[in-house]
Amino acid sequence: MSVEKKTQSSGPFVRGVTIEKSLAWGTEAWWLGQRSTEQMTHRWTCYVRSAAPGDEEGPPGPEDQLGTFVKKVVFRLHSSFTNPTRVVQKPPFQVTATGWGEFEIAIRVYFMDPAEDCIDLYQTLKLFPSHEDELLTPKKPVLSEQRDDIVFNDPTLTFYRCLLKGPMTKSHRRDFNTTEEDELRMIKKAHIGVKEEIDILEEKLKS
Repeated sequence: MSVEKKTQSSGPFVRGVTIEKSLAWGTEAWWLGQRSTEQMTHRWTCYVRSAAPGDEEGPPGPEDQLGTFVKKVVFRLHSSFTNPTRVVQKPPFQVTATGWGEFEIAIRVYFMDPAEDCIDLYQTLKLFPSHEDELLTPKKPVLSEQRDDIVFNDPTLTFYRCLLKGPMTKSHRRDFNTTEEDELRMIKKAHIGVKEEIDILEEKLKS
């Protein structure tokens, strides 16, 4: 999915560059077994994390890099929960609760650059195995996970640096009319322009 820019940013932008980051989101549910009650049969976690080819499904581990470019994640649970809107502002981006029923969880992901629009994801909480021959056991979780590549075009220089951290699905230039040296000169020129603007603001504050 491609992320749109919702506001105009002062830049500077890294023009002609596309970066793809792979996301995984899903639920992990553990049956409580003999400890379960009528209103509390499972303990579950809904999560969003970075994804890489060949990695295992499940909630994010300590090595997750999503926090390098994601500012916060909002999870909207079923209205029967106390405080159904859960805001997570630092990794790991996940919520954990107990319950007995399956429902759809709405997930909104906000990025470090406010000029980049947020994205909406949806995940059904899955409590029971998909196949009839699979037994429900407290020793093995029920996992349900989805994945997609998030595409960022022409990011600002600051956000570009954030996106370069952690695993990337793909990074490439779309515009080959200029060389890398030309782009570096443009970025350097933009840096100088920003510094000049800061110096002017500082002078105004002093006066």
